[in-house]
Amino acid sequence: RAGVEIALIDSPAAARYNTALAQSYKTPGNEDQQVFHTLFNIALIVLSMALIVAILLQTRGGGLGSLFGGDAMGGQYKVRRGLEKTLFQITIGLSIAFFVMVIISVILVTI
Repeated sequence: RAGVEIALIDSPAAARYNTALAQSYKTPGNEDQQVFHTLFNIALIVLSMALIVAILLQTRGGGLGSLFGGDAMGGQYKVRRGLEKTLFQITIGLSIAFFVMVIISVILVTI
């Protein structure tokens, strides 16, 4: 990766940018950081896809009437049991993990 240059504009500012870019690839430990960021982003993508699947697998309890304050189930509450309860708890866990990983990702980008 050493010697990577981008010819933006033939100006002193572009030359300084190209020099800084080339030196950033030469710093020790930078390749490890790039591998870590890549693996972290892949994990974030996999986690987001798992969260989407978990949300889509849940049963659709209410109709459009419940969206506007109506009671779609006639005043009855549905208790989650068995697999439905487990899927609900997995969805909560995935959403918390996704939120934490996004916060960590933002912190890593700003470092």
